[in-house]
Amino acid sequence: MKNCLLLLIALASFRQAAGQVQDDFSDGDFTTNPAWSGDASKFEVNASKQLHLNAPAITDTAYLSTPNGEINNIEWDFFFTLDFAPSGSNFLKAYLVSDQQNLKLPLNGYFLKIGENGSDDAIALYLQQGTTETLIVQGIPGHVAQITNSVSVKVTRDGSGNWAIYSDTTGGTNFSPEATATDNTLTATAFFGFCCIYTSTRSTLFYFDNVLAGVPVADTIAPQLIQVNVISQNQLDVYFNEAVDPVTSQNVLNYSVSNGIGNPVTAIQDTTDPALVHLTFTNNFQTGVSTTITASNIMDLAGNILASASLSFTFYQAQTGDIIINEMMPDPSPAIGLPEAEYAELFNRSGSAVDLTGWTFSDGSSTAILPAYTLSADSFLILCSSSNASLFSSYGTVLGLSSFPSLNNDGDNLTLKNSLGMVISEVAYDLSWYHDDVKSEGGWSLERMDANNSCEGGANWHASADASGGTPGKMNSDLSAFADTFPPVLLSATIRDSLTIVLLFDEAVDSSGAANISNYNIEPSFIEIISAMPDSDFSEVILSLSIPLDSNTIYTLTVSGLKDCIGNTLLTIDSSQLAIPSRIEFSDIVINEILFNPETGGYDYLEIYNHTQKIFDLKELQVSRADVYDSLETIYIISPESYLFFPDQYIVISANPEWVTQNYFVQHPEWLIAATLPSFNDDEGTVILLNSINQRIDELHYYDDWHFPLITNTEGVALERIDPNRPTQDSLNWHSAASTAGYGTPTYKNSQFSQPNTGNEITLDPQVFSPDQDGYHDFLNISFQFDQPGYTANVKIFDAGGREIRNLIHNALLAQQGAFTWDGISDNGERVRVGTYIVYTEVFALNGKVRHFKNVCVVATRKS
Repeated sequence: MKNCLLLLIALASFRQAAGQVQDDFSDGDFTTNPAWSGDASKFEVNASKQLHLNAPAITDTAYLSTPNGEINNIEWDFFFTLDFAPSGSNFLKAYLVSDQQNLKLPLNGYFLKIGENGSDDAIALYLQQGTTETLIVQGIPGHVAQITNSVSVKVTRDGSGNWAIYSDTTGGTNFSPEATATDNTLTATAFFGFCCIYTSTRSTLFYFDNVLAGVPVADTIAPQLIQVNVISQNQLDVYFNEAVDPVTSQNVLNYSVSNGIGNPVTAIQDTTDPALVHLTFTNNFQTGVSTTITASNIMDLAGNILASASLSFTFYQAQTGDIIINEMMPDPSPAIGLPEAEYAELFNRSGSAVDLTGWTFSDGSSTAILPAYTLSADSFLILCSSSNASLFSSYGTVLGLSSFPSLNNDGDNLTLKNSLGMVISEVAYDLSWYHDDVKSEGGWSLERMDANNSCEGGANWHASADASGGTPGKMNSDLSAFADTFPPVLLSATIRDSLTIVLLFDEAVDSSGAANISNYNIEPSFIEIISAMPDSDFSEVILSLSIPLDSNTIYTLTVSGLKDCIGNTLLTIDSSQLAIPSRIEFSDIVINEILFNPETGGYDYLEIYNHTQKIFDLKELQVSRADVYDSLETIYIISPESYLFFPDQYIVISANPEWVTQNYFVQHPEWLIAATLPSFNDDEGTVILLNSINQRIDELHYYDDWHFPLITNTEGVALERIDPNRPTQDSLNWHSAASTAGYGTPTYKNSQFSQPNTGNEITLDPQVFSPDQDGYHDFLNISFQFDQPGYTANVKIFDAGGREIRNLIHNALLAQQGAFTWDGISDNGERVRVGTYIVYTEVFALNGKVRHFKNVCVVATRKS
């Protein structure tokens, strides 16, 4: 950084001769004019014409000093950069006064210590006598505590030993007071210089420039009014080019605004920046009207007076849709041509400049606050992490945000709000918005096609067509007009509490229609809707009810007549069932189907079934797995939002529902839920359902050999539960999904579903079965029903010749009723031949009584 210092440069030779120091290193040399000496081999003048420490990477101390005999009625000025956060091992000593040339030896002098232990690093003035260092005064804590500190410093001292320290922490010449003190212990000096104390990782991170030690240059120039920022509808911030006098700058009569606004009611000088004054007015600025502020009779600290100066500004209160999220890069890897970093682009389509100060950009989990910035009409602004700002500087205007949200690759909800919390733009994207499977894998941005249409979804977005992968800071690659011809769709209706229902639509709806209660109806009809209130982005409507909903009733809500913001009308009636859910208890919800070994590149899925007459909320259900000690591992939430689970409904959970629909017949796509599942091992594993208080509701320890033995490759074959009422862990209650069903039946009744007959004692169903994996009579149900529970059973299968071919059940403790299953496979793992077979059942009672049953079945094959 170079300050002007034109007069100083012109008088450089005179000042050196008079015993003063001035050096901006523009000659590329520090050995002459003036001559610096010390650890010269460790310093250089770099390409930016700054004095730079370029020492070996070891822990060390390095210094340079130059002669200076002035101490009274002078000032010391210099600029420094410490490209690190200072510490007790890495800091700077700037010797204003020294009686020795070698700044590493005992000496008598004064120095500024810049940096210390902790986070309150300040600029501090010390007296040094020999090796004793005494603190005289410390400046403002934290002024040199940043990761990078680029600061200009000015110190003055008069003939009585009165010291004053000033700084500009932006590196300019707009100095603000740091501290004052009096110390006249030393009255003579011989040298000025810098002493760098550093560790191996900081040996090249000290920079210096614009050094002055001599008689102060008299300030004879009046302050200038350089900037005005609109803070709100009745507040302005005015900036001067230097610190101004607190008396004249805080006189409200010295400011006036046109268009009938008049003088402010308060004028308050900023506590940390004396060149900034905050103005508040009684009257509000007119929206979109050019207005002028005039500042008069403002004095600087040297007594120079600004007679009068004016600047124009326009107040504009941005409305929803004025600034839009126009482009985003959720997945920058692998990079196509742009920097490998996430960004979002804003576009001002309002026709007026808009002040973004204090606005927020959020993805729901983290929020970034925008610094002071005014976005001009028809202009773009790139938002990214502060650490990546330099990567995008060549593409356009960039705001680096310290808390820039991480954009999820597969989808996220991004929201831009003004300083008052009003939603200005909101985008809830997902992978389908790319409309390109290859580009959705990374390196390509999502671009809005029609900037004039802000009430659409993914149809108005696509992957960038630019060869670099995106268009940050400029027009998007495809500006096709988007014609929205689709009416809004009701996505969900949930009960917030017994008197409130929340409706969610797939797009923003017209606010007047959304607030019209005649567009909604609830059955049974004794419930009345007393108000309808759309939210800030108009995609959600909150209904208030006249009386509380009953926990034992299923309600039907219908919606009709709503329009979107383009004017498309909901012509058909949308309806949704509602109910107050019951608490989930053991065995209310069962594991019904599982795909734990998908084809290469595929995804697991888990199907759950509600076999009760109760209604549950899947927000209260979780899924996990257990380790070898039966301890729960990571617990995953199935649905963060309310999702009602009705009787006889099948819900399928997968990390990628779209893949499930592409590879299996899905009868009810609306019953697919995208959620993270535990990792399912291909050979064996566990899956556990838990309620909201981590009670186990159902659990399954599955094995690959539960599949039908004659299937040679079980990749992509789901394992189905035969009877939801039989025990989950009964291996005979599971069977491979039928080939005719595509080896999986997500969201509907299992292909191998079967329940036992209710006949007396032992019955077979069907008596003729064909174990050919076609989904029709693939296995035999051996049902039992006794007068009491507690019997023990053995079940064996014999062929017509009396040879035992399968020992099916051995010493099984029976309930009062239930069933076993035989899949037509022998003990040696082969499918039995077509023919007649005897099912021999032996039952023992506790009193020793033994009963025997012989039942006949037929193994057949279906005609082609």
